[in-house]
Amino acid sequence: MLDKKMLHQNIISMLGLQSLPDEQKTALLERATDIIQKSVTLRILQLIPENKKEEFVNATAQGNNDLVSQHIAQYAPNFQDILAEEIVRVKQEMQKAVQK
Repeated sequence: MLDKKMLHQNIISMLGLQSLPDEQKTALLERATDIIQKSVTLRILQLIPENKKEEFVNATAQGNNDLVSQHIAQYAPNFQDILAEEIVRVKQEMQKAVQK
């Protein structure tokens, strides 16, 4: 079950990193965003038929947002759910890493 509280919680606050310099906060957020983006892309690729994967990868690499959106709409209509799941997963992993 999706942890909606964690989904909406500020990751900096959640990790107790409010005292970090802004540059480090920005770097952390950029890294988390990159990880989430890659995770979501991998999940979508699992849903796309083999004969369409290369087209999707090329569209993503070229920044062809229209074609990327078409593939997502067709093959990952639950995109928002996938995105939410990956955000929560990454936050949970980061929380575990900070606790260690």
